[in-house]
Amino acid sequence: MAKPYRGMKSDARALAAYVKLLRAGEGALAEATRPLSLYNLSPIQFVVLEALGEGGPQSLENLGRRVLRGPSDLGGVVANLSKRGLVRRKAARGRGRPEMLALAPKGRILLRSILPGYATAVVAVMNRLTAREQETLGGLCSKLAARPAPQKH
Repeated sequence: MAKPYRGMKSDARALAAYVKLLRAGEGALAEATRPLSLYNLSPIQFVVLEALGEGGPQSLENLGRRVLRGPSDLGGVVANLSKRGLVRRKAARGRGRPEMLALAPKGRILLRSILPGYATAVVAVMNRLTAREQETLGGLCSKLAARPAPQKH
């Protein structure tokens, strides 16, 4: 059995809150993305389809920034979506220009089929909180996501 953290009380509180945040996020993600299994899609595959549907054609690098993943993390995801005919690759025009990725018509149809059930699942998870709690959570998440200013040494 792991020994509890024996540092400062504020450190222990921060660590416990972080673990709760991770567990809540993983649980909410698993529940909200359950409808995706009906379409044989992973959460990251769905996020890629959604990003291409919303943002239109884009390079792998831009897509990675949008979905918070590195291009190397997305290579296999895009390849699998492409094999299924959901995403198409557009050859780069001109030297040094990146290949563009776009949602294929089949991907657009699939995305339209998935969105209602996905939205319903997300709303069901989030409605465990009151409207005020949802707003507070949103603010807290934004605060955690903000990058601190670089420290001068």
